[in-house]
Amino acid sequence: MNFLAKDLFNSAESLLDYLPLLFIPVGVGVVMHLSFLEDNLVSVLLVIILGTLLTLGITGFIMEKILTNSKSND
Repeated sequence: MNFLAKDLFNSAESLLDYLPLLFIPVGVGVVMHLSFLEDNLVSVLLVIILGTLLTLGITGFIMEKILTNSKSND
């Protein structure tokens, strides 16, 4: 495993240890604003889907650039 992959693996491991803590505030927010979410369900789902696709696209683009630069430096 190269240096970049080890760093990525260590960062992911650290985040996964605390992942359940990140969902508690979201769950409370959903329960508190359930009526708002019911009224705006289509808009909320659209934002979630577009945000997810945009995040995946940008992350893939950045990782491709990093890996390309890493291969050219080896």
